[in-house]
Amino acid sequence: MRSLLRGAALFGVLAVFVVSSYGQDVKKDADPKKDPEAKKDAEPKKDADPKKDPEPKKDPIPKKDPEKKNSDWVKVASPTGTIINVNEEKRTLRLKVGIPKLNQGEANALGEAQVRLAQGNVELQQAVFKPIQQRAQAIQDAQRKILQAQIDMAQHKARLYQNEDREFDISTSEEVKVRLAEPPLKFDDKGKKVKYTEKEKKELKGQGADAKLPGYMGEFSDLRSNQVVTVTLVMHKSALKPKLPPKTKDPDAEWLLHDNKPQASMIIVLGEPKLPGQ
Repeated sequence: MRSLLRGAALFGVLAVFVVSSYGQDVKKDADPKKDPEAKKDAEPKKDADPKKDPEPKKDPIPKKDPEKKNSDWVKVASPTGTIINVNEEKRTLRLKVGIPKLNQGEANALGEAQVRLAQGNVELQQAVFKPIQQRAQAIQDAQRKILQAQIDMAQHKARLYQNEDREFDISTSEEVKVRLAEPPLKFDDKGKKVKYTEKEKKELKGQGADAKLPGYMGEFSDLRSNQVVTVTLVMHKSALKPKLPPKTKDPDAEWLLHDNKPQASMIIVLGEPKLPGQ
């Protein structure tokens, strides 16, 4: 009898232990706060941190704007001259430009003045060693010689180059822009000159990129003889080398003398020819 009671008691203890263990296992699976594995499964995945993730997602490479292309043409000069004639069929113009030319006589006189300046500086240094009775006069003479040499040098430098008018045939690019420094004259029905409104002036400047250009919109047909114009010259990158030695002191005129002739990409009309009696 005692053996049966002991067996029943042992069986009861084992049953309680099994039920208790099973309840704990279920509780562990159901509580993500205590079970780290359950916590990982329960929490939603976050986006990768680019600071910690060794392979963060890269933004797609932006596509290039097809409208923004690097031009193969480079601006090289902007000479100002007077139109001799215009060929509308070939879209070319003949331009008269003053090219600086060395005046050899002035160059020789400048060299002589520089020699006198050097002599005056030597005489001034030697004057301090002369006897006291002659010292003051020697210093004055040396200073006078130096001052006169400096004046002569300034005058000769101003006349060292003289503009020599030369004519050049200028070809234009396919999309040459013609701009007017002043809008075309506007008249009313009675032939009286009328002023443009600010809105009208804005419209005459053009749209988009044209609005940022100097002056107002013009046409190639607006060009005529005796107009004073500034021409923007461009040259293809492949024609820039080899660089030729300078022929003049004027960088704008230098490109007009270049073996590879540049083209005009923009022509700005600065002044109209004067009419008789003006």
